[in-house]
Amino acid sequence: MASRKPRQNLPSSIIPTLEGIPVLSKLFSFVNSSSNLYNLLHDSKNFTFLAPTNDAIAQWISTAYGNSTPSADIIEATLSYHILNGSWPTIDFTNEPQFVVTSLTNSSYSNVTIVPGGQRVELINGPGGDPEILSDNKTVTTIASDEKDIVCLNGFVQVINSVLSIPQQIINLVAQAHMSYLIAILNKANYLSVDTTGIIAFANFATFTPNMTFFLPNTQAALDWFNGVSTTIAADNLTSLFNYHLVPNTVLYSPGFVNGTVLKSHQGDNLTITRLGNDTYINSAKILQTDYMTANGVVHTVDSFLMPFNQTIPQQPQPSSTTNSSSSPSPTPSPSQQGLSTGGIAAIAVVIPVFILLALALLFFLHRKRKAARKRQTDSAPPREMDANPAAKELATKDPAAKELNAGYLPHELAAGFSSLPPMELE
Repeated sequence: MASRKPRQNLPSSIIPTLEGIPVLSKLFSFVNSSSNLYNLLHDSKNFTFLAPTNDAIAQWISTAYGNSTPSADIIEATLSYHILNGSWPTIDFTNEPQFVVTSLTNSSYSNVTIVPGGQRVELINGPGGDPEILSDNKTVTTIASDEKDIVCLNGFVQVINSVLSIPQQIINLVAQAHMSYLIAILNKANYLSVDTTGIIAFANFATFTPNMTFFLPNTQAALDWFNGVSTTIAADNLTSLFNYHLVPNTVLYSPGFVNGTVLKSHQGDNLTITRLGNDTYINSAKILQTDYMTANGVVHTVDSFLMPFNQTIPQQPQPSSTTNSSSSPSPTPSPSQQGLSTGGIAAIAVVIPVFILLALALLFFLHRKRKAARKRQTDSAPPREMDANPAAKELATKDPAAKELNAGYLPHELAAGFSSLPPMELE
């Protein structure tokens, strides 16, 4: 008889999985009492549920609602923000931020509708390498080390130590993030009041328009510049200036900062992203802080105002055209190009004087030899009387020996001796 194949334990669906984890009992009661949440989780495919512990939920209620239970609408919106599209085990968290779509699509809480629609959370490895989830105002939530990567049918459960915060409207974010220079600029521009129709229109557009990207100045230098021009700039130009910092129909997080990207501002003119080393610029303004999620998009801060009339961008440094001779050795010349070596020059300096001395010694020897020969010839000749008679005188003048003596024979020989030396060529 064949043995029966052992039964394999398949993962449970999400609802029984939550019920079976004691530290998630409060979360389970919220899910079980809300038909919207129950159906949303039960029907989800390829998801990750960031499940806050009992302590995390107690802390959230105490801090945000003074120990009063929040409304069902708030609970549903908050827990919908904890349901991520896709399976996200901790091994898939990286050192670069990843912005993941959630199930929060309620327009009362989120106006991020870019496909796929839904508010985002940021997943990243923290400074110590541990996975972190960032939400409103870059609030950090961590995963419980002993309750991570729980597999359930169609997805994962990651147990987390605090409740995620839904991103706020932009004006609340600016205050919560303590962007004090930006607040001072908005106050100077009278944008924090509602005393004119134009300001109301601008505030409504920035706050409620879906899918916005903001590049907002937040430095002392930007505030100083604005204080210098705010009293002279016309109202229409002021609105145009601020509209140039808003990009509608785009939610551009920092991983999308690709060199050369061109964006269309709400004012109508273009903005250009430039990457230089580790720095990123929008036009000529340096981007300082990134990825503050808001209810309708994302905020990045910059170090100066963006000017519609000045769209220059930083330039890549050009390599120097001057060649460093020390870094590029000259080619070694061939022997025919090198000339005499140091040893060759030294040898010539010794040989030439020696050769000259030998030549002079030879000439002196020849001169002594010929002088001795003439003396022997003179001693052996018979004595003559000088001018004894005209015939003798005539004979003397016709004597070849006498003629040679009169012509200066000895100097002639010396000259001939020097002229017979072989020519020397000095290089």
